[in-house]
Amino acid sequence: MPDGDRVQSKLAPRYHRPYKQVCEARFGPYELARSVLKPLLADIKRQGNGPVQLIADGARLLASVPTEPMRRRVFDWIKLEQSIGRLASGSRYGSNKRAKQLAVDALRQKAYNIRNGSSGLNNHPDVFTNYMRNTYQANFEERIPLLHLHGGADPADVQKTIDSMRPDVDQALQKCAAQLVKTGSVDNLRRPNQRKRPVALDEGLPVIQSQG
Repeated sequence: MPDGDRVQSKLAPRYHRPYKQVCEARFGPYELARSVLKPLLADIKRQGNGPVQLIADGARLLASVPTEPMRRRVFDWIKLEQSIGRLASGSRYGSNKRAKQLAVDALRQKAYNIRNGSSGLNNHPDVFTNYMRNTYQANFEERIPLLHLHGGADPADVQKTIDSMRPDVDQALQKCAAQLVKTGSVDNLRRPNQRKRPVALDEGLPVIQSQG
């Protein structure tokens, strides 16, 4: 088996197309982000609504964090971490242990950001974005070892491409998180509408031929 095929085999088949596109570098960051979003949202749907409910319950734990700086300094953050961790063992959140752990990690990331003052208490959108980003990293980015890549792609170039995609991936996931906040379900989760291509100033204008 060629080296590139061994690397590709670590990815689920639904990610093979965006993986090849990343290696071939024929598309921009926005197009690559849209390409990988399709299998990513399919994975999130497969993981079910258990992690979504876990996050909703975890958000209530995060809501116990005081808003006043003085009270926040003496808040029992260790107890909060332990309470969040126990959610992963809840059978009501489904049987997918990996998905539940990704959701717990998303809650812990939010708790950390609240503690260091880089995030407010608007829990749901941020945590849903964290959860989907964790799934993206676990199912796609972390499964692309930067050696023996498709088509002999240069590892440094592939890493730059992956880095360049992240802002567009994050922006799309934030919009998907808004869908989850609104519906509370992954069942109808869909990619955001495609960005309209800017129209050139002279595009669509009639061609005027000179006379004489």
